[in-house]
This record gives sequence, structure tokens and C-alpha cells, in this order.
Amino acid sequence: MKAVHITTIDMGGAFKAVVRLNEALNREGMESVVLFRNCLSSSAGGEEFLKSPMAKLVSKSRNLINGLFANGSVDCDILSSDLSESPLVLEADVIFIHWVNSFLSTKAISALIDIGKPVVIFCHDMWHFTGGCHVDGGCGGFADGCADCKKAGRLRKRVREQARIKAEYSSRPNVILAGPGRSIIEDIRKSLVGRNARVEYIPNTIDKNVFFRTHKTEALRQLGIPGDKPVILAGAVNMGRDNANKGGRYLIEALRELDDDEVFVILLGRMDEEDSLLIRQEHISLGYVEDEDRMRLIYNAADVTVVPSLQESFGLMVCESMACGTPVAAFPAGGIVDQIDHKINGYLADMCDPLDLAEGIRNCIEHEEEYSDRCVTKASSFDYSVVAPKWRGVLESMVR
Repeated sequence: MKAVHITTIDMGGAFKAVVRLNEALNREGMESVVLFRNCLSSSAGGEEFLKSPMAKLVSKSRNLINGLFANGSVDCDILSSDLSESPLVLEADVIFIHWVNSFLSTKAISALIDIGKPVVIFCHDMWHFTGGCHVDGGCGGFADGCADCKKAGRLRKRVREQARIKAEYSSRPNVILAGPGRSIIEDIRKSLVGRNARVEYIPNTIDKNVFFRTHKTEALRQLGIPGDKPVILAGAVNMGRDNANKGGRYLIEALRELDDDEVFVILLGRMDEEDSLLIRQEHISLGYVEDEDRMRLIYNAADVTVVPSLQESFGLMVCESMACGTPVAAFPAGGIVDQIDHKINGYLADMCDPLDLAEGIRNCIEHEEEYSDRCVTKASSFDYSVVAPKWRGVLESMVR
């Protein structure tokens, strides 16, 4: 069985999930390949659709025009690439459509579905079943096709039309909508788009041969971090200014509940001097870390990982940390709930409550040794060897 995975670029959480699923299916004996719009990294693997400088220039021009049909976080691409004649698409038995904004419009997706092959639309966020937003902030407007979207502004009519188009092609017999978390699956089923669709829950996957426990003291030494106090790991991303959904403000408030000399903090992602001043504890910023071996080292150096996201379809950072035996303190957001068992292998703080998040940090530090084995056991349920056979069963049912 041959599968092609279509996604925009080789960066971000959705990209990680796509590449790992692709590898898992290959290990399961399938012929699976990723088709990117364009690759930003020579190590991404897969096939690049826009290979020539002229094709990339045309794509950039289209994206500038598409920008006129966007309103903040609401994406309504009009122009896109046509993949219906792509050799990888034509040779595939199954087509996976992942995060494809600035690559495929709803019209282009519909054209792929019209080919008649089995199509899996994988919802890494909410865009595939809303009128255009990736994260709805809890509004729930997807239930009626985003008919009265407050974020759409002048694009309200386009948002409604886009939801209608998605509902039409998602209900076709050769299509399934899939999601990596039970919460997003519930939302898909409630939505106008997914109400008459076949919907499947299959979680994201990780490789336990990449993320595993190592010696904490050695990890601290290699990172140059003193081991005289518990270590907290968290993503920074400008402390949430660029993406409020990542909950940076709650991380700051939670850290303020801890004594200045109580912990050491490792921060990942973009962070400037202004952000650094918000953290009173001794800390280090490691920036963006793409290398997974280095990430394994970082997870092993930490006593607790903090993930204060408000909405997450899955939360790869949670699973990666747990696979390394490091418990996670987080809010009960989406797919995070599928991974953390409260006070068994981690801590689920009351939603948007920084005081309880601080309590969760302390709890994980106090019970790290007790939680660690349970973390590894739970993360193992998302390993390639477990998730890939589930996908094989779904895909074989589609190609009969």
C-alpha cells in the first residue's frame, strides 16, 4: 500500500507529527512519502513540490494575494497549488491531507478528493472543520458552520462558504476526518463539517528509540546546568505574546508563586531580553531546538515539564517529556488529557489557574521518582509500533 502525506513546510508541530506518522507507516511495511510545498531544511526528507525558483516566486505571489483573504487567525486561501497531476498523488493508494494552509485551498482539496482515492484529512488543529480559524478560543461556532463568526469581520460570508464546502467534501464516502486527541474528535463530530463524515481517533506517534530515559546528572553536565535545585522545562515563545494559546502568561504567573531560589528554569523557543526579565529564577534560554537527540537530553535534565497551552489537539511536548521519564504539569487542554493521568504520572491543573499550575509544578517535582516509570509506560502507548498497526487497519478498510 502506498501513501502520500501532503503538508506545507518542514517546520512546526504538525510537521513533526507528519514525519513521524510517515516513518511509522514505512516501518509497518507500507510505502509512505511526504510531499511538501517547499522544504526549508535539507534534512527534512520527502519530496518538494515547488522545486524551481520561478515556481516558488509564483507561490509567494499567490500567498500575498491570499493574505488579502485572511483576517488575523482566520485563513481563507483562494489561490493554491494543483496537486491532482502530481506523480506521488497519482501513484498513491491513500492520500493524507495534513496542515496545508498557503499550499492548498478548499477548491484544491476538493479536486484531490474528486480523484476518487481514499483521502484522510488529518486535523492537527481546527482549520479543517471550521470556517477558517485554527484555534477557536472555545467559541464553538463550528457547530453551525461558523455562521456568525465574530473574528471573520469582512470575511464572514467567505467563512460561511468555506465551512459549507468543507462539509460537502468531508461527507463523501472516500474521505475520513482523523484527529490525534479525543477532545478534537468530539469537536469534529459536533461540527457542521464533520457531522456526516466518517471520523477516526488515532493519536500522534513518537519513536521510543529516540525519546527515552538517560542519566540526569550527565544530561545536566552536558547542558552546563547546575544540579543543586530542581529544574523546570517550558516553552517560551515570547512568553505568549505571539501566541496567547500557548499560555505564556500563566507560566509567568505560576513561576511567581515559586521562591526565586527554589528552582532552575530551562526555556525553549524565541525569547528576548524583556521576556528574560519576567523570570525571577535562575534560568537559561536554549532557543529553538530542532535536533531530537538534544531534546532528549533537555527532557532528561528536567524534573518537570510545564505545558500551559489552552487548546491542543495532542501536545507532542507532553509525550516526548513523558517518554524520557519526566512528568508534566499542564492544563487539561484537548489531547493533553489523553496523556496525563492526574497525580499518577503528572498533574492536570485547573484551567487557566496559575496558582494550581504552580502547585502542579511542585507536585511533579516532589513525586518525580514515583511518576517517572508511569510516564514511560504511558508514553509507550504512542510508540510507532502501537500506532502504525491502528492506521493500517483504518487504511485497509478504506481501500477494499
